[in-house]
Amino acid sequence: MAGPTEFDWQALKRVARYLAGRPRASIRYRMQAPVNKIEVYVDSDFAGDPITRKSTTGLVAMVGSHLIKGSSTLQSLTSLSVGEAEFYAVVKGGAVALMLKAIYEDFGDHMEALVLSDSTTAGSLADRLGVRQRTKHIQARFLWVQERVQDRDLKVQKVHTSRNLADLATKPSAE
Repeated sequence: MAGPTEFDWQALKRVARYLAGRPRASIRYRMQAPVNKIEVYVDSDFAGDPITRKSTTGLVAMVGSHLIKGSSTLQSLTSLSVGEAEFYAVVKGGAVALMLKAIYEDFGDHMEALVLSDSTTAGSLADRLGVRQRTKHIQARFLWVQERVQDRDLKVQKVHTSRNLADLATKPSAE
């Protein structure tokens, strides 16, 4: 920081005290029965960045009860609606699901790729081919996910917001 204030110094000391009290964090992967499904949960906050008005995509990829990937990234485009921001999250989730599916298939395991979103609009955008009057501005480079859904390489399903694991990745921390 170019000009830290006393408040910044206090915040840094608070983080240091927190980390000193918790020197180690780990994720434990317990044995589980074989699964044949990759579930990628996605969520988006619409125009969450106060300066650029870009949205954040939250993503959680699960194979059974095992977390494979988690991320929270700023979208590269400025969305014009909540549904569009959620659709861009579905596109990113679809890419991750298909990548994981390809890796598993390289090892001889056939996996179903499933993207779960709490947005009905994003699901309907992914299920149809092309754009309609209200969505003509969506760039063609994002429409590949529609073809993969039509080819049944990928499924997009609705999940209730209370069960969407990616919801946490789009919310600001309280502290």
